[in-house]
Amino acid sequence: MKIKTRIKDLDKVLETIHKEVYLKHKTTLIVKDEGEAATSFDSLANESDIPNAKNSIYDRIELSTSTKYKLTMALAKMYPACSIVQSGRWLYPKRGYMGWHTNSNSVGKRIYLTYCPSDKSFFRYIKDGKKITSQDLVGWTMREFDIDVDNPLWHCVYAAEPRLSIGFRVIHNLKDPVTGKIE
Repeated sequence: MKIKTRIKDLDKVLETIHKEVYLKHKTTLIVKDEGEAATSFDSLANESDIPNAKNSIYDRIELSTSTKYKLTMALAKMYPACSIVQSGRWLYPKRGYMGWHTNSNSVGKRIYLTYCPSDKSFFRYIKDGKKITSQDLVGWTMREFDIDVDNPLWHCVYAAEPRLSIGFRVIHNLKDPVTGKIE
């Protein structure tokens, strides 16, 4: 799991997303029941895989074509030999969550850009049989991780405050501009 706090190439477009999406929509979804709130892994003891979360509270958001393009181009600079495909656009309300899942039906590298006004929200995952909680930082955070069908990454999300999350699949299928090889 890699975490970056300053994403130089993305600063301008992330500020646009903050203004256009987060500030405009952060109170559109109201949670009445917290449910599991992505806190219990023990209930999955009999599950071998859950590709998509069964229980979640979030709202899908839309980004303008211009914003999607700028964001994709900035990520393409960071991953020059890769195709960048948007895979999720979620706004979690206060106490929103995405339950435990693996994404095993769509393997490969993932990038998630998240915005949260506090450090009380988190991305939780299982590594070597242990729960690891990666707290969101105040402002924007970028997480990078791999989804592998043979070694699924169980993970979930909890939003103590409204939380914006924009995901991408990074596909290593293009020629490196320097070496000319497909990575």
